[in-house]
Amino acid sequence: MCYWRREAKEYPFNRWLKQEGIKEYKIYVGYTFREYDRWKNIDKYNAIAPLVEWKWNEPDVQKYLKDNMMENKLYQHFERTGCAICQKQSMASKYNVYKYYNHQWEYMKNIENKLIQEKKKRGESISPCFSTDMFCEDMEKLFKKKDKQAIFDFEFEPIQDCFCKI
Repeated sequence: MCYWRREAKEYPFNRWLKQEGIKEYKIYVGYTFREYDRWKNIDKYNAIAPLVEWKWNEPDVQKYLKDNMMENKLYQHFERTGCAICQKQSMASKYNVYKYYNHQWEYMKNIENKLIQEKKKRGESISPCFSTDMFCEDMEKLFKKKDKQAIFDFEFEPIQDCFCKI
């Protein structure tokens, strides 16, 4: 399960429900019809998935949002939205963070550098934080090289992003 979803959404929501004494409620889940297999494994006592019920997929949702001028601006650069520093996001998404959201990219590099320094102090092995096989510095070199060549082939990788096709 996505750490961010649990820590930033589920736990605070459950604390609020308990604090308010609310026992009867419904949660709207944003699964699309294509994600029916995920939906059928959820405890549906408190959950509703209108997109599944309406048999809507991503293109249907995008069209609805565009037609009603409600589209999130992040979709200009990302197929799905989530945490900018999620290690599960695709390389294409990481490239877009690097290219269009420099402050977030610098934040990722800063976190990774701090973690590397801590691991070195403790004598632990060092591994990338935001990728399975590349440090931010190496990704940045790759992105700069690809920028110069104007070649971006991220087609080889599966969709792996934080909403949350893990």
